[in-house]
Amino acid sequence: MSLDSLRGKPVYVNFFASWCGPCNAEAPSIGKLRAQYAKRGLEVVGIDELDAAGQGAAFEKKYGNPYALVAIDESGAVGKTYNAIAMPVHIFIDRRGNVTTYRLGEMSPAEIETAIQGALK
Repeated sequence: MSLDSLRGKPVYVNFFASWCGPCNAEAPSIGKLRAQYAKRGLEVVGIDELDAAGQGAAFEKKYGNPYALVAIDESGAVGKTYNAIAMPVHIFIDRRGNVTTYRLGEMSPAEIETAIQGALK
């Protein structure tokens, strides 16, 4: 998967792991916001960080597939590129490819929605 394939679209990238408590707490809200903003072009990408492949699939199933696309980063190499030193990490990118919000750590549903709205502008 490449972010180049999402060029011209607002994108929310969420680094998560099945073992991450805050990631589990956020997943239902991410799924609801994904559905709410899909008509406005928002793409939500989950990057399963440091999990075995089956764990990420179980996480997705448990929370009703909160992500449009999921990539597995078992080694953590992708996470290092994005400075994902802890989970979760939230990156919001506007249609021009500019990062509008980068957040390390848990976000409330309201904070996620505000960041989504900033990426949609």
